[in-house]
Amino acid sequence: MPGTSDVADESATSAYGDRTADGAKGPSRVPALLARVPRLGVWAWSFVGFVVASIIVFVALAAVSEIVLPLTFAAVLAIIFKPVVRILERHKVWPALAAGIVVLGLLAVVAGVIIATVRGVTQQADQISGVADKAVGKAADLTDAVGVDQSSLDALRKAIDDAAPMITTGVLSGLVSGFGTVVAVVSGVILGALIMYYLLKDGTRLRRAVVGLVDPEFRSDLDDFIGDSCRVLRDYGRGRTVMSAIVAVAIGLVALLLGLPLVFTIIVVNFIGGYIPTSAPS
Repeated sequence: MPGTSDVADESATSAYGDRTADGAKGPSRVPALLARVPRLGVWAWSFVGFVVASIIVFVALAAVSEIVLPLTFAAVLAIIFKPVVRILERHKVWPALAAGIVVLGLLAVVAGVIIATVRGVTQQADQISGVADKAVGKAADLTDAVGVDQSSLDALRKAIDDAAPMITTGVLSGLVSGFGTVVAVVSGVILGALIMYYLLKDGTRLRRAVVGLVDPEFRSDLDDFIGDSCRVLRDYGRGRTVMSAIVAVAIGLVALLLGLPLVFTIIVVNFIGGYIPTSAPS
C-alpha cells in the first residue's frame, strides 16, 4: 500500500538520522572522510617536493660555492663603488674604461697593502724578536711575583728565537705547501674582478632588464626597493669606512707614541678588521 511504504521510509530515515546524530558509524561519514584523502595526498606530496627542492638547492649551492662567494663580494663592491664610476663618466670617461679603472685601482690597493704588510713583518722580524725577548726577560725578573715557572719562560724564549727565521721563510713555505689554496684564492679574485667589472659597466642596464620582467603594476615598487637597498648598502659602507679609519688612526698613533714596531701593519689590520662583523658577548 502506498501509505504503508511512505511511513516505512520515513521511519527508516528518522532511525538512520538518529544513529548518525548519536555518533554511530553511518554511511554518510565515509564519503566525507574519503573527500579529504586527495587533499591530504596533495599536502603530503607538496611537503615531499619542498624537501627535495631544498636538498637540490643546497647541493647546487655547495657545488657552485666557489662561484657564489666571489659573486656576492663582487655585487656588494660594485654597488658601493658605482658612484665612483658615475663620477668618472661625468668627466667624459667611457663607462667601460671607468669600470676598468675602478676595478684595477681596487686590486692595486689590495695588492699594495698585502705586499707592504708582508714586507714589514719580514723586515722587522729581528726587532720583533728583540722586543719579545726583552719582555720575556722582564717576566723572568718577576718570576716569583707572577708565579711563572722558570722552565716555561725558557721554553717561551726558545720559541721566540725559533720564530724569527720562520717569519722570513714561513711565507714562502706556506705558499708552496698551500699551492692549491693559493690557486683557489687567485681564481676567486680573478672571477670576482670580472663580475665586478661587468656589474659596474652594465649594472644599470641589468637593473632595468630585471625590473622589466615584472608585471607593470609592480615595476615601480621593485625599482624603488632595489634603489633603497643600494643606498642603504652604500651608506653602511661609508659609515663603516669612516669608523674603521678613525679607530685605525687612533690605534696607530698610540702605537707610534709607544714605539711599537709595525705601526703601518697595525693600522691596516685594524682598518680591515673594522669591516668584519662581531657579535656582542651575551
